Amino acid sequence: MVTSKFSISMRHYVVAVLLVIIIAPGQAATDRCSDLQRRVETLLMPPLEASISIALIDLQSHCSAAVNGDRPVPMMSVYKLPIVLTALAATDKGLDLGRSMRVTRADIVSGHSPLADELRRMGSRNRTLRELASEAMLHSDNTSSDVLLAQLGGPAEVRKFLLAKGHGGISVDRFERDIERDYGTARFHDAIAERRDSASANSLAKLIADLYAGRLMSARASAEAIDLMQQVATGSRRLRAGLAPQWRLAHKTGTGELPSGFNIATNDAGMIEGPHGERMIAVVLIGPGHANFAQREALIADVARQAITWLSAGTAD
Repeated sequence: MVTSKFSISMRHYVVAVLLVIIIAPGQAATDRCSDLQRRVETLLMPPLEASISIALIDLQSHCSAAVNGDRPVPMMSVYKLPIVLTALAATDKGLDLGRSMRVTRADIVSGHSPLADELRRMGSRNRTLRELASEAMLHSDNTSSDVLLAQLGGPAEVRKFLLAKGHGGISVDRFERDIERDYGTARFHDAIAERRDSASANSLAKLIADLYAGRLMSARASAEAIDLMQQVATGSRRLRAGLAPQWRLAHKTGTGELPSGFNIATNDAGMIEGPHGERMIAVVLIGPGHANFAQREALIADVARQAITWLSAGTAD
């Protein structure tokens, strides 16, 4: 049998086309993921004068990006998210969040707390555990958070829940009362060095991913947790400031600033959702450093803008 040069060339051509068909999509996906990483890294040129941990995860393509993703940063009020998740998960085992209790002036915690303002005026108030969870999440209420945490059994119970779900990298160690008491003292700085009440961006991103995937609690409890995150009213100049029209956010913020102006942490952690089903987890933790508050919030908003620009480009493709 005689094989012509033409037939050999055709076979080479067909093989080449098949290789392009097989390899090109994978290469394009790799390039797109690399582009997300480049976008995040570009935001840090020049670098901000602070300890930063950033993580992004696109739930559709599974592309991710991180800068110092495993660096622990003080969570500040972001730590109320795992507290509330622990409470909601406990409802699957019989905890009644509709149970009402009396909260008094003895429960007041300093720092931000609308409930504390009510207690100072009225002496005592009734609250259900669900109301306490809502106030801790939506308004970052320190008093509500501590009363709820006490009802759960304290920080040890939150750590137990996190460890059981594979999230030992998130540390909940103290009540807000203890954090506020030590604020600005040597004990406070020791706690930062010991990584107490801290988490990395990667660890919080994984927690949010597991929440949305239903791996932390029942579908009913997960939906309630996500609904609370969508109603959070704090942090208007952070991730929310970077949203485009028709995009929405489910998140939790945290802030710590000493009277001297030194910033302990400016944080935002949540899920960005687009009008066409896009979903990207975005966690930006900006820890101790001399970068001012406006610079910190601007960076967090810029991360959201870049995430949406990247997601929108993928939708257009």
